[in-house]
Amino acid sequence: MSPDPIPAMTIGSYFEWLAPAVWGDRDSPRKALLWPADVFGIAVSLLRRSGAYLSLVTEWPPHKGGYARRWSLAEWLKFIRGVAKRWREAFDNRDIRPFTPPRDVAKWWKVVRESA
Repeated sequence: MSPDPIPAMTIGSYFEWLAPAVWGDRDSPRKALLWPADVFGIAVSLLRRSGAYLSLVTEWPPHKGGYARRWSLAEWLKFIRGVAKRWREAFDNRDIRPFTPPRDVAKWWKVVRESA
């Protein structure tokens, strides 16, 4: 009898292995998304491990919203810098008010969670 095959790794199983304390908190994206550098590291690690990085950057910048038109590089940079600024401000002010990640970051995290 042959041994049971090793199950394919999913986004969820990879994140659970890589950062169980972050991934395991399913009820609170605030904890998972608190520190941008951690999120960046986890995302880059997944892209590298899966080989999806090449697919991601083949057509860059990405499509704008759900539309066929692509962002121009200048539009994308302006948009993503705005998201980064809001994220940093939310983090810096977490002692004054509860941390809430920018809407776009929370939306992207939700896509990742639902794809896991």
